[in-house]
Amino acid sequence: MEKKMLRIKASYKPLTDKVCIYGETYAIKEELKKLGFRWDPADECWAKEIPPREVGRAVKELEERLGVKVSYQPLEEAIKSIEYASGVLEWIARRLESEEFNSVLKNVRNAYEFLKEKRSDIELALFAKKNF
Repeated sequence: MEKKMLRIKASYKPLTDKVCIYGETYAIKEELKKLGFRWDPADECWAKEIPPREVGRAVKELEERLGVKVSYQPLEEAIKSIEYASGVLEWIARRLESEEFNSVLKNVRNAYEFLKEKRSDIELALFAKKNF
């Protein structure tokens, strides 16, 4: 009998440095606990604080230790984070009416637009590098 592949998705929440694991997790919940994940009822996921630079490694470790395929799209997560940062900066800039904040906001928006525009090119380059 063929083992069913569980569908698991990892999502990174930048403000909390939290990685959330969603999907068919019931069968692996004890292993998630052993890896330091805890059930987060607010987000309805298994969560663990992981520094931003360690997320990719943590996702790979999850796949290896649990024998599951984890869907994680770092570029998509980065775009969402920059979009959120842009909103926060815009809110601050309106209240402070600061040229310096407006300049920072413009740079963040430019980075966001660049990533959105070049997303497919960046993903292709990352894929080619990974498989080189």
